Amino acid sequence: EEACPVGAIRFARTKEEYKRIKKETDKDPRKVSDLFADRYGAQPIGLAFLIPQKKFEIQILESTKLAAVELFSHDSIQCLLHSIPMKELFSGLDIKYRKIEMKDGSLLKKFKVKTLPTLLFFKDGKLIAKIEGYYDFKQKKELKEKIKKIIKNSGKKCKYAIYNKEN
Repeated sequence: EEACPVGAIRFARTKEEYKRIKKETDKDPRKVSDLFADRYGAQPIGLAFLIPQKKFEIQILESTKLAAVELFSHDSIQCLLHSIPMKELFSGLDIKYRKIEMKDGSLLKKFKVKTLPTLLFFKDGKLIAKIEGYYDFKQKKELKEKIKKIIKNSGKKCKYAIYNKEN
């Protein structure tokens, strides 16, 4: 029980404790298949989105459409369980999305990234917006609103926008 980092292993010492654990488990609407979805901040399940850092320029900067790249650093089990599935963030949007695992700090330094995960948005090879930090499922609406604002403003000529938990 103590070895499981997400609390999936539960041990009931009494019948009452068993009933309480069973009730909690039965209330959880997730299925096992829900865990096999690409999520913000987590190691990708499907490798289609994952690109090596050396492909950043051709995949993102040379893209002819709005491109978003997620920079992440590890495969946290908490991200897999509690973060937002990518299809829920970008579904129906005309945006190119890729992920890069940070193995060195060159992109972090170049784009002044302070917190991982981070979403960087590019239009015509230029950084137009940055969303830094982890968002869990409860913050999905907030994150989607920030993405919509970025897409809405992507055609305008302005300095790039930085979004974090405070704005």
